[in-house]
Amino acid sequence: MKLLEWLIQITKSQLPGVPERFGDLHLSFIFAISVISLLLIILFSDSSDRCFRVIIGAAFLVMLIGECTKQIVHPMSIVEGQIVYKYSWWAFPFQLCSTPLYVLPLLCFLPDCKVRSVAAAYIMTYGFLGGVAVYVSPGAVFCANKFLTYHSMLHHGLQILTGCYTMAYYRHRIKAT
Repeated sequence: MKLLEWLIQITKSQLPGVPERFGDLHLSFIFAISVISLLLIILFSDSSDRCFRVIIGAAFLVMLIGECTKQIVHPMSIVEGQIVYKYSWWAFPFQLCSTPLYVLPLLCFLPDCKVRSVAAAYIMTYGFLGGVAVYVSPGAVFCANKFLTYHSMLHHGLQILTGCYTMAYYRHRIKAT
């Protein structure tokens, strides 16, 4: 019970105010995702299929853990010593930026086939551009709640990262049909 209460407190912690667009927090995330994406491209763009799957799988797991925490723990609160659960329907994971959670496993587990190529193309376009759109204009995802702000920036940053890495990895593999 103590762990759950601790998680609830973390998801309810507040920032001093709403982060500013292109403020310190925003620029820090932009810098970190840019550096990590470049390193992935430089070091692993010509890696084996197994290495590609492991890296994409690791990004997927981080996104999945964050999303599960947002869906399960964030709606909880402690009222008079009791844990109360009230779901926030605005967070339901059938939004454009949630789709990588459904597509990335295809890149990890499918053999080379047309469906996997389509999944790669989706991550390289919609996944990547969705992440970039939020990083360019984060107004809708920046809020005073520390967990939601950090989760959103990490989630969309991983969309950029997986998009960039998939582009670099598939640059010689996708054939026009």
